[in-house]
Amino acid sequence: MTYQQYHASDLDARIAGATPLQLMLILLDGLLDELARARGHIEHARHDARLHSVTKCLNLINGLASHIDVADGPGVTQPLSAVYDFCMRGVAQASVELDVAKLDEVVAVITQLTQGWRALETRRG
Repeated sequence: MTYQQYHASDLDARIAGATPLQLMLILLDGLLDELARARGHIEHARHDARLHSVTKCLNLINGLASHIDVADGPGVTQPLSAVYDFCMRGVAQASVELDVAKLDEVVAVITQLTQGWRALETRRG
């Protein structure tokens, strides 16, 4: 079994038994991993790989945004929507402008968001 096969199998197992909060954390962790890859592709002028990574990042952000629960009310949904909009714009601008600083801004926001969700998961046990 290759590493990629093992990773895919492990991810499938984690997803199968995950709570909605755990699924969000899986997506956020995947987004942080892909943002790091996109950064490397920009730094090393790997344009095809950059486009692939940026597309994955945008899809992950879109997936996160689509899981915002409007039942939580505008006090939760509007700030989260704004965060995801900021991240979408930042990733797109970073790709167009080949600007890793824009990606770093997105990484900082997603890292903070991930830490908050992880703290909530810890409190819930």
